[in-house]
Amino acid sequence: MKNLYEELQVKSILEKRAIPIDIIESDYTYYSKSKDEYIKLLDLDLIHFIRIFLKLVEENNKSIDKDKLNKVRMTALDLLGNIHNIEQDME
Repeated sequence: MKNLYEELQVKSILEKRAIPIDIIESDYTYYSKSKDEYIKLLDLDLIHFIRIFLKLVEENNKSIDKDKLNKVRMTALDLLGNIHNIEQDME
């Protein structure tokens, strides 16, 4: 199975375009829980990379939803506090 770097080399040949230097020179790593080690992203095969990416997207979407929910809660609490203050001022 080819790793991402090898896939990029093939793509480069087929498209007659160089691999962008920022990708080649990057030392991005991924921590593999199953292997208990860091792996360079370009050493991953395409399927593994896609699975990692999808998992990270899913986790990110869940955290965004939590952030939105917390903001709505805070806004609701602020609103309730303001209503309470107005009620006290009217008494």
